[in-house]
Amino acid sequence: GGESWNKLLVAENMQLVCMYFLDSQTGYIGGVNYSANMFKTTDGGTSWQPTFLTESLTAYSISFINSSTGYFSSNLLDSSRVFKTTNGGLNWIKTLKLINGWIGTLQFVNSSTGYVSGSDVLYPYYSFMYRTDDSGVNWSYIDLPASFADLQFVSPDSAFGCSSSSIFFTSNSGNNWSMLYHNS
Repeated sequence: GGESWNKLLVAENMQLVCMYFLDSQTGYIGGVNYSANMFKTTDGGTSWQPTFLTESLTAYSISFINSSTGYFSSNLLDSSRVFKTTNGGLNWIKTLKLINGWIGTLQFVNSSTGYVSGSDVLYPYYSFMYRTDDSGVNWSYIDLPASFADLQFVSPDSAFGCSSSSIFFTSNSGNNWSMLYHNS
């Protein structure tokens, strides 16, 4: 596997930013295009159909729970949004809007619990994290110990986060963080 690659055209002039595959046939890609932001394939990438159309948003991160329910984040100038589908990408509704924030990571760990993290537009060294326990209806702010470059949940409550010089771990949904490593 991976010894040869085929080039596939998704959309003219599209800058790809994120992707999520449910299996070897069904997947989503997102990014910047002047007519659509997200495309879906059901044939392993041979063909792609637009599933979210707007000229002003960039699909930045995608997370699906099953073949019907999924989320994606978008960044626009000085704000971010999270959208949700319950019908495999045919329709999307906005579940979160953050002013002065850019979402870098979106991850759902089960059907109800999800996290977004990112940085402040005006103060890029200030990170934030939000958690939902009701499938994106309500979001709660969680304070972070540092400006995270990346965040990865390995269970609904446990996650690793990294800053430019440290690695952190939480086992209680981000309420407390332990520093595992620091490069001084």
